[in-house]
Formats: sequence, C-alpha cells, structure tokens
Amino acid sequence: MKEYNIGTEALSKRTDFDPQLDSIVRIHAGRLRRALHAYYQQNGVSDSILIEIPKGTYVPVFSENRTKNIKHLQTEQQHTVIRNRPVIAVLPFRNINEDKSRDFFADGLGEQLTTELARFQDIAVIAYYSSTQVALKTNNLKEACSLLGARYAVTGSIQSSETELRVSVQLSLCDSGEQLWSKVFKHEYTAAAVFKIQDEIIDNVVHQIGGYYGAITRNMAKVSPGKRVTDMKVYDAMFWFYHHQHSFGDKDLYQKAFESLRYAVQADPEYALAWAVLGELYLDAHSIGIKFIDNQAEEGLVCGLKAAALDPLCQHAYFTIGFGHNLMQNRTESMKAIERGLALNPGATAITGTLGVGLIFHSEIERGIKILEDSIELNPYFPWYFNMGMSVYYFHKQEYEEALYWAERMQMPAALWDPLICTVCYVKLGRMEDARKSAEALKLLLPVHADGKSTRVRDVIHMLFSADELREQLIDSLRSAGLS
Repeated sequence: MKEYNIGTEALSKRTDFDPQLDSIVRIHAGRLRRALHAYYQQNGVSDSILIEIPKGTYVPVFSENRTKNIKHLQTEQQHTVIRNRPVIAVLPFRNINEDKSRDFFADGLGEQLTTELARFQDIAVIAYYSSTQVALKTNNLKEACSLLGARYAVTGSIQSSETELRVSVQLSLCDSGEQLWSKVFKHEYTAAAVFKIQDEIIDNVVHQIGGYYGAITRNMAKVSPGKRVTDMKVYDAMFWFYHHQHSFGDKDLYQKAFESLRYAVQADPEYALAWAVLGELYLDAHSIGIKFIDNQAEEGLVCGLKAAALDPLCQHAYFTIGFGHNLMQNRTESMKAIERGLALNPGATAITGTLGVGLIFHSEIERGIKILEDSIELNPYFPWYFNMGMSVYYFHKQEYEEALYWAERMQMPAALWDPLICTVCYVKLGRMEDARKSAEALKLLLPVHADGKSTRVRDVIHMLFSADELREQLIDSLRSAGLS
C-alpha cells in the first residue's frame, strides 16, 4: 500500500506517476482520515468496529470499538475535530488575456492572499501549493474543494490592456457554488505600480472576507438559534458566540454561547481562540449584569491571559486582556494589551476596530477614531459597539447631533450602553422628554445586587471610561434626565 500503487491502480495515474511531484494520494488520504474522525464522533460513535488510517501509512487498521473505549477515542480525536475551523482555499487566479506576461501577477495575488488570510485565528487556510496542484487536475470548483477539504473558495480572474488592469475576486460556498461576496478592482497599470496595486487588492479582500465580522463568519453564523448545544460540533461554539454578539443582551443566546465555549476548552485545553472568546463572555456578563459567579471580570482576564500564553499571536486574546484590565480599572495594563493587539494583524478589521474603540474610551480619541473609521470603511458589517465608539468620540468633540446619530444606530436596547449614550446625547440637545424615557429604560437594565439594590450609574461609567472630564459630563447629563 504505497503512494505509487494507489495512484496508478486506484486513481488511474500513468506509469510515470511521481508521488513527490503529485500530492493527489496524500490529499485523498487526508480527506479520508478527516471523514473517519468526523464519523466516529457522531453517527459511528456506537459502531462495533473502529477503522483508522494512521498518519505515515495508507494501511487501514481495524479494531473493536468497545463502549468503554469511546471516551478514550474521543480524547484522541478531539484535537483534530476541535480545530476543524472553517477551511478556505485560495485557488489560482485565471489570467484570461492572450498575453501570458500577467501570469506572475496572478500567482502573486493567490500566494499573498493565502498568506494574509492565514493570519486569522478563526479560519484555516489550505497551503497555496496544494491549491495550485489540485487546480492542475480539475477546473470544477466543487471537485477541487472536495479534494482540498475546503468549505469556502476564493477564485478570481485578471484582464488587462496596455494601460488598465481589471481584477475580479469572488468568495464562494463550495458545496452549493453560492457566491457569498465579489468585487471588481480597476487600476491604471504601470510596471512601477504593480506591487502597490497588488497590496491594495489584497488589503481590501482580506478585510472583506476574513475575521470577526467578515463574509465567512457572517455565512457561518446563519445557524438556527434553536439548535441544541449538545448536538453541535465543537467548532460551532465560535458561531454561538457570534450569535450572542449580534443579539447582545439575549440571555438565552448568551447561555448557549457560554456553555458551548466551556465545553470547547474542556475538550481541548490548548484551543487559544476559544479561551480568548470565553474570557470575553465572562467580561460581557460582568458589564451587562448577567451574574453567575462573584469574580466574572477576574475570570475573564484569566482566560485572556491563558489564551495569550497558549498562542502569543492570538489577537483576540489581547482584546480580552485589555477589556478585562479596563473593567478592573487597570488602565496601564489595558493600554499595553491594546497596543500589542494592534501590532499583530492590521487586516482583522473587527478586532482592530474594537481596539480603536478601546483607545477612545482611554481618551486617545484622535488615534482611536482613525483606526475605527478605517475599519468601518473597509468592512461595513461591523459590530454594534463600533457605533458606540463613534458616538463617544463626537460627544468628546461636543458635536452632539453627530453623537446622537451614531448612538441611535446601536439599536441594542438590551445592552445598557445603548440607552445610556442616547440619554446623554438627548440632554445635550435639549430633548428632555426623550432623555427621560431613555433614562427609564436604562434604570431597568442596571445590574441588581443580592441585596436588591441596583448598580450605581456612576460605577458603570467609571468601569469603562478613563477620562475624568468625560465621566463627569456623562454623569451630569444623566442627572439632568432624572437619574439620582
């Protein structure tokens, strides 16, 4: 059972087949191993016979799958399943000109795009070499993705004249061929500008499809909220988290996200991104008043620190650390974490934009707004709290109409920050009836302690904002709206 025999006898390769140059057997074997792992995690969990193909060989091993061994089997295979993040393949861009001198540009786009997407923690990217090898064997998208084990594919084409370059890029769902996102880039073409053009295209594509609120995440988050946590694969925990972000304040969704992420880190304690996101959930609970343990902020910070220790390149970990230190009013440590996160991956617009919001809350408003506006421009599908950051910036600048515009765009009535920011904007604009109604809504959302007393609004404001002048402006405006 060697690569050569499988290639020639099972895959109808010619007798001059060279496994060192053609990876088709290894690709099929990898798919088969993943399929077996997935099967024994779900439908085959109670089968009497266990079939495995150990890495480094193509010989199947058959053994008894006794019930008492199932837990051991799951532990052995969990590492593979839990890392089964959404898989994306960047297929070679087609140069559809007769002039083949643009082939180098097409290859450079594919290779660089693969490299940049691989920097995101929540997706897995097929090596570009593998994509190019498969593309030589088939031009059928579904077949190519099947061979590569990819769920999503980036494809594209290049057209050019002597003076103009046109690049078309698409993101597709492999199973159905559904196009999830596309864009056409047009540039004046000169040899001197070729690398600048390539960088601009890559930057735009990466921001649009990768990361926290990119096209891949938005597609994966289309899961029925009624699905039971116990029926999910482990990686679906990340998408319960995205549901929670889209419906901030919904306690049922929060609970599902929390339970599935707790399960994820128990099943694989080295899953850094899950630790970072679990930490954020602890911190969210602390900030919106979902109280289930006494030290939620401390626990969230511990999770963030653990994520960074497991993977120092996990950008989400530094957001969680910065958020945790901020809630505990450790401003210096919070800023250190924000700076570290910003340095890691500028292409992750949702995380960098979130860190920009953090800078605004720390009163570095001009730097923060630049990062935040860049993130919004590159990806219009941004999280609700970007609106909050924009509103606070304009409140700083005493441009209250603009501040209210962004505050009303939050549309997160279950998050106390929505009525809080709207209330202070209404007061500054003299809309006192609206301010009083908004203040009443805020009172209902304030966390209630065991003694029945609500958290003071002053404490809520001090928890998030570091500038004394801003704090007092917010507090004075809330008093004017009728809050004692």
